[in-house]
Amino acid sequence: MKVFVFLSSVFFIAVTVGHSPAIAQTTAREFVAAGQYDQARNAVLNAAKDSKHIAIYLAYLEGLIATHQRRPERAMDVFRKILQVAPDFAPARRELSALLIVGGHQDAALYHAEQLLKQSPDGPQKDQLQNFILMHSSTKPFGVSLRFSILPSSNVTNGTADHKVLVGDTEFEVDAQSRQQRGVGLGMGGTIWNTWRVSETLNASASLSLDNKIWSRALPDELSAVGRLGLSHVSQTIGYSFGPYVGRLYSDGKLKRIQTGFFTDIRGMVSRQNLAFASLSHALQSYPDQSYRDGKLTSGQIGLQLTRPGNQSLTFFIPFKKETTNRAHLNHNMVGAQVSFQKTWGRRFETTFAVSIEKSSYDGAFPGTNVIRQDSLRRLSMSIGHDKVQFGKYTPELRLGYGVNKSNIGLFNYTSRDIGINFTKRF
Repeated sequence: MKVFVFLSSVFFIAVTVGHSPAIAQTTAREFVAAGQYDQARNAVLNAAKDSKHIAIYLAYLEGLIATHQRRPERAMDVFRKILQVAPDFAPARRELSALLIVGGHQDAALYHAEQLLKQSPDGPQKDQLQNFILMHSSTKPFGVSLRFSILPSSNVTNGTADHKVLVGDTEFEVDAQSRQQRGVGLGMGGTIWNTWRVSETLNASASLSLDNKIWSRALPDELSAVGRLGLSHVSQTIGYSFGPYVGRLYSDGKLKRIQTGFFTDIRGMVSRQNLAFASLSHALQSYPDQSYRDGKLTSGQIGLQLTRPGNQSLTFFIPFKKETTNRAHLNHNMVGAQVSFQKTWGRRFETTFAVSIEKSSYDGAFPGTNVIRQDSLRRLSMSIGHDKVQFGKYTPELRLGYGVNKSNIGLFNYTSRDIGINFTKRF
C-alpha cells in the first residue's frame, strides 16, 4: 500500500473539489492512517452534518478505510458506486485510479486519469496528470503498421501436377494455367488505426488495412482494402470485441469482390496460465462480374492456449468456414484442427511449429460429373523470428510450409512447398 499512498500524494490533490471542506477530509485521513475509524466517521459527520452530500462523504470515507485495511476490491467497488451518482467527485476517481494502477489494471486507471484531466484547471495538477498518463500508457492510441513479404512457392496456383485427371467416368485435360506452377509473390501492406477509451473497461477503435500481392506469373495481382470499427471490453479475466467491417478486393486493378459484415471475438482466462478464445465473422459477398458467386461467408475458430514453464505454449484450435453462393457445387463447409507449439529462447528468439488438417465438403456435383467434391488438406509449418534482428527498421520473420491437398476431384490434388520472409514495422 506504500505505492498507493505515493501515487495518491504525487499525482492527485488531496482535497475535495466542490463537495466538502478540505479540513474535514484531512482530519479524517489522519484518523484513518492511525486506524481510528470511528473517530474518522465522527469527524466527517461533525464537519458535514448540514451538507446534502454527506452520504457521498461517508461512502468515500469507507473507501479510504477499506484501502487502509488492505481490501482494494472493496475500496474500488465503493469508489465506483460513488462515481455512478457523482461522476464529478474527483477524490473518489483519483483513489480509484491509483488502486487500479497498483492492481495492474492499467487501461482502466488511465481512463479515470483522463476523466480527471478534463476536470483539472491549468497548473501543476494538470501537468502531473498528463505526466502520469504518458508514463503509464504502454500503447499509443494512434499507430501505423507496415509489412513486406517475399513469397516463393513450388505451387502458386495450388494446381495439380497431372496433365489429365479422371473424375468419376469423365476424363479432363488440365490446361497449362490450371496446372502446378512455380512462382514468387511479393506482398506489401499496412494498417492504420486509432483507439479511444470510452469507459474504464471499454475502448472504441477504427482501422484501415491495405494489402497488395504481386505475382511473377500465373496469378493476377491483387489489392485488398478492409475497414473496421470496433468496441472492445477488457478486464482482468475476460476480453471481447465486436463491430462491423467492409472489404474490397481488386484483381489486376478491377473490382472483384465486395464484403460487408461483422466480426466478434472473445478471450478468457480459464486458469492463471491458460487462455480460451473464440472468434466469428459473417459477411455478405458480391462479385460484380461473377454474380453466380454472390452469397454469404461465415468463418471462425475456437481454441485453447496452454502456457508452460520455460516460455513455452501449446495451442489447440478448431477453425471452421461455411460459404454459400448461387451454385451448389461452390457451396462448401470446412472444419479443421490445428496444434501449434511456441517457444521463446532467452527473451527475443521465438520459434513456432504447427500441424493442421482441414476437411472440406461441397453441396452439389462437380460440373460435368455426378461426383460431389470432398477435400482434405494437411499442412506442416514453422516460423522463426527475433525482434532484435532488423533490416533497416523492419523486423523479419521466416516462415516455412508444406501442404498436401487430397481431393476426389483430381483437378484439386496438389502439393506445395512455401517459404515466406515477412518484414514488419510499427510506429
